[in-house]
Amino acid sequence: MKGKTCHLAVKKCENVVAYGTVISEGGPNVMIHNVPLGEENFKVSVDVVLDETAMLPIPIKSGPTIVTDAIGAIVGWPKELVIFPKKKKERQQPFAISDVVGQREKFKDVEKTLPMACKYIYSYVVRLMDEYDSIYVKFDDAMFGRPQGSRLLRQDIISFMEMREIGVGHILVYMGHLYKYLKEANRADSISFVDPGHIPTCPIDRDGSHLSQHIANQLEAVCRDSICLIPYNTGYHWILTIVNEDKNMIYLLDSTTNRCRDEEWKKIVTNGVKMYNASRGIPRGPLFKQLTGNIKQSGSVECGFCVMKYMKDIVECENLHLDKMYSGSIKNQYYDQAQFDEIRSEWSKFVYSYVGS
Repeated sequence: MKGKTCHLAVKKCENVVAYGTVISEGGPNVMIHNVPLGEENFKVSVDVVLDETAMLPIPIKSGPTIVTDAIGAIVGWPKELVIFPKKKKERQQPFAISDVVGQREKFKDVEKTLPMACKYIYSYVVRLMDEYDSIYVKFDDAMFGRPQGSRLLRQDIISFMEMREIGVGHILVYMGHLYKYLKEANRADSISFVDPGHIPTCPIDRDGSHLSQHIANQLEAVCRDSICLIPYNTGYHWILTIVNEDKNMIYLLDSTTNRCRDEEWKKIVTNGVKMYNASRGIPRGPLFKQLTGNIKQSGSVECGFCVMKYMKDIVECENLHLDKMYSGSIKNQYYDQAQFDEIRSEWSKFVYSYVGS
């Protein structure tokens, strides 16, 4: 058993609170912290914690009593509460040993740069997930007006931690976090979200009418006379569209200064809101405004993180004045790494709450 990864439970086998590695199988001559381990216990290291409030089944004398404080430490654990997951079918190793060692060193270097909240999920996926494993994040049914979730693969989470290009799944997860925040603040009716995964990046017809109708249907499902946030990927770049139903206004936030590519989307989303208004008996079409003083991205792959930061700022502002928040007087201002780290930490905590579920 030595060196095997395992699940660590307390009280009953179903209550897994951590992942660890077996150091020793125990025995009459095995000691742990100068105390005999006993044949009924394993000596294990605690690698990843799932329940931060769980108590150690065998507390360390004059040491940690809860599992969180024992990360990286060697502790005793009852054998009946140490679970070994079923061995998966061996897959052909496509890399040389030197490549694997290089990957491990790279992961260690990345881990050093991460905020504490990100370290937990990064450590978990790097050490305990393989490329075919996934974490399923379930959203509140009310968020999109239907049951919805997002499945994150190991590589999806690694890409997010390493500040690489992100996709729909990453954005969806952060929207789930924001909706939870709004619900806990009793403000879920003030801001709604449109699922970016249900908006194709390219119209299937020449004038984009099919996509406009799709947007109208999405608004019908989620809008409640509120602010509606629509993240959209143009095919290689994330932008954020905000529909203000009260003012019958559409705003566009783009983290770069090249506006030419947004013209087609402007036409599609405006027609979509017109269709939505018509279904509610409102004859007027919406006004459209490009917010020119956007806080921008400083790198080449940060647009998705910028869109999440825009949504965070909007959601957390109870007296929303978009024209002032992103006015033309704001120029050459960029989000810094500390602000992106705040987003990544919130995202990581939300995903981590689904580990093992």
